[in-house]
Amino acid sequence: MKIAVFSKKTTFHKGFGGMEVQNKLLCEGLVKRGNTVVVFSPKNDVVPLEQVENSVKYVFVECDYRYFMSRTNKNSWFNKSTDAFKKTHASELFDVAISQSSAGIGVIEHKNSLKIKVISVAHGSTMGELKTFYINNHSMADIPKLLLNLQYFLRQFFGRQRQFILHSNKVIAVSNAVKKQLQEETFPPESLITVINNGVEPFDIVSNTPKLSKKLVYIGQITKDKGTDLFLEILKDLRFKDFEMDILGDGDLMPMLLKQIYWEKFLTNK
Repeated sequence: MKIAVFSKKTTFHKGFGGMEVQNKLLCEGLVKRGNTVVVFSPKNDVVPLEQVENSVKYVFVECDYRYFMSRTNKNSWFNKSTDAFKKTHASELFDVAISQSSAGIGVIEHKNSLKIKVISVAHGSTMGELKTFYINNHSMADIPKLLLNLQYFLRQFFGRQRQFILHSNKVIAVSNAVKKQLQEETFPPESLITVINNGVEPFDIVSNTPKLSKKLVYIGQITKDKGTDLFLEILKDLRFKDFEMDILGDGDLMPMLLKQIYWEKFLTNK
């Protein structure tokens, strides 16, 4: 199969996160199964317009990535991504398109005329994003930022989220919680959304520390909304007295977490 994938960012962009890593692994996994994969993404800070990595082709589109008036702006991602897809689709027909969240909205809205079926991958919901944003920005100094982003979340909630969910041929939610949130926010047909949980590629962890009876492993961002500020409190619970924890990740709370670990060791040894 020939598969087109639309993503707001890739691992070639600065500041990429979990969704971009998931997309990379998905695309490379599809190639290993014998498919041809082309990823379309905004150019932003990426210099070459095309790159190939592990047999996945990346096409970076020069555009304005803005939601406001995107349909009438000829340089918007909505229009430019559709044009880039049409150009390739005209000579080498794609069998299916995958939209990471709403990145494929242009093709989704034109899927009938383009004669392409679209599968969208939902990593969260608008209200879930708003909750996460509030958790990470809830001091008095953050009020202007909260008000500024509130209009974005409202546009997403009443507009783009419903468009890409309800107009896709199929939606993949990365968890049961995300599916439930999307059902409550967009009211889709029951059969539209299927849950496929994100996986973790197996790898070996080499450690010289004495093995305890049980181990906890956290892989992700070290941020407040992930609950990483509670790690040490959890491990103090007697039910976890025989546990050790490996933390793989980075984020805003990493300096605080390292400081907590240092003082915990200091007080324990003292």
